[in-house]
Amino acid sequence: MENATLGAREERVLDVAKMLGLDGILESQVGGQMIRGISGGQLKRLSIAVEIISLPELIFLDEPTTGLDSAIAHEVMSAVRNLANNNRTVICTIHQPTPATFALFDKLLLLAMGRTCYFGDVKDAPEYFVKMGYTWDSRKNGANPAEFVVAVAGGFEAPALGARELCERFLEGDMHKSFESNFDAMVAQDLRVERSMPEMASTTYPTGMLSQLRTLAKRQLIKTAQNKKPLIAGLMRHVVVALFYGGIYNSLSSTQLLERLSLCFFTIM
Repeated sequence: MENATLGAREERVLDVAKMLGLDGILESQVGGQMIRGISGGQLKRLSIAVEIISLPELIFLDEPTTGLDSAIAHEVMSAVRNLANNNRTVICTIHQPTPATFALFDKLLLLAMGRTCYFGDVKDAPEYFVKMGYTWDSRKNGANPAEFVVAVAGGFEAPALGARELCERFLEGDMHKSFESNFDAMVAQDLRVERSMPEMASTTYPTGMLSQLRTLAKRQLIKTAQNKKPLIAGLMRHVVVALFYGGIYNSLSSTQLLERLSLCFFTIM
């Protein structure tokens, strides 16, 4: 039974690694300040993989491309797109995406002063604002629809209608009314499904404390074996401190109680 469970876990790890394009670096070290490891894009995808190892139905990502250049950001978002292709709902915030990265999204929720001024298909967003009188030419060199809609929401694109008017036009438009009707229907359907499902019993941790302790201890030993420099430095520090105190208190007699107490104090500190 335990072998079967272990096999299922390994299979899950491989599945998530393939989804995020990490199956080619499974034996690579993550690395750090002292050790060269995987790239920044791979590290970002690995952090996402760790969080979604249980493969939840709904995934929230808060600016997963922060600190990455445009090429690596596109690499990360392509992996996220692959998650969505595997029947996962991904809600993601992102700033200043390239046109190629922007095209990976299905739906866009655009905010102006904290209120919704657009919610619909990504590809329809520029045309939606063009109908309000804005000018958008996709044939321009370097034209980025993401920058265009952000400029509109921020009031930096002529005509500057203002956040309030943009939001009111959206609320009064057909797009919002269609969304409301579809949303109400989906909520009603979900409620019917929820009532028909049997009540789920409360779950506990799938593994016991000893199993978790054994796994974490093994992980720490592997990390220590991969990077021995901190361990060696720590041992050398203890040896130097021991020799230092040993030299100071070398000639203590059995009657020098105060000096012995001070030695214990400094050793503890």
